[in-house]
Amino acid sequence: MNSTRFHLTCAAVWSRVHRRATLLSVCLALASLGACQQQPYVVCANTEIVCRAGYECSPDGMRCVPAGGCGNGQLDDGEVCDDGNRESGDGCSADCRSDETCGNEIRDQNETCDDGNRDSGDGCSAACIDERCGNDQLDDDEVCDDGNNKNGDGCSANCRSDERCGNGIRDQTETCDDGNTASGDGCSADCLDERCGNGQLDEGEVCDDGNNDSGDGCSADCRSDETCGNGRLDPNEECDDGNLRVGDGCDTACVQEICGDGLKTGVEQCDDGNNKNGDGCSARCIVEQCGNGNLDVRERCDDGNRQSGDGCSADCLSDEQCGNYIRDQQEECDDGNTNNGDGCNASCRLEGR
Repeated sequence: MNSTRFHLTCAAVWSRVHRRATLLSVCLALASLGACQQQPYVVCANTEIVCRAGYECSPDGMRCVPAGGCGNGQLDDGEVCDDGNRESGDGCSADCRSDETCGNEIRDQNETCDDGNRDSGDGCSAACIDERCGNDQLDDDEVCDDGNNKNGDGCSANCRSDERCGNGIRDQTETCDDGNTASGDGCSADCLDERCGNGQLDEGEVCDDGNNDSGDGCSADCRSDETCGNGRLDPNEECDDGNLRVGDGCDTACVQEICGDGLKTGVEQCDDGNNKNGDGCSARCIVEQCGNGNLDVRERCDDGNRQSGDGCSADCLSDEQCGNYIRDQQEECDDGNTNNGDGCNASCRLEGR
């Protein structure tokens, strides 16, 4: 026996008895109040703690606990545990029906679920937390869980991607993800489609202006900046030989140097739209004039100047040779031959003077 039971009077009497009153004082109170309505009280042995109606002494006699039920420190029928109180979260639930361990199939205070096992991956984790994306717990089949279901913050809305380029998952800000961060394989190092017209200068591209139109400074295939001399025949060019030289068939404006097309290009001095000589512009598109160094129609010679006495006359009609029927500057006569005795000798000097 760890207690002694007495019948005391009404509540007013109890107020006269201190909770730690000695057994003697309790007895005196009982004797003096024998005529009052009686009410049972319990005095715990050794400690002499007095417990009021509905309570009894704990097994160690150090406190009062509810009589005959959960919280009395005794494992009664229907109880899984009894730690002497009716508080949850201390290893025994307030109703004494759960030892508050995960897997006991009872959802306790600190649990969001309890399916009777300690297995993860079945909707309730080994820590008895709901296995759902956004619970801030890294559950089975999750790559991440940041406590929300939003994209673009380093963990996807379904918790299956850490939203980094190269993880093989196409995330919100990506147009592709091939599982690596190498460029030149169709998906760039920043997970953007490597295609002409995406506005990104990908490998193999000379330019990318965000469209697939030619004639705007970047070709439809993004392989030409459409400048003359780049070695590519762009829409506005007749030719492109990869340089900006003239006289090689393609001029500095990438127009073909063709004599007779009516366009004066490159090294042409003229171009009258034909390839005829004798009309002022030769078949080689050189201006036909005496002194140009070219033997044009009606010229007998052209030494590149308009001077006489140097083997070609100033009008390019004489090679200034004696015997050509043309009396040149240094000749007294020229009878078309170099014979003597006919009035004009072999040096084109008059005879008989």
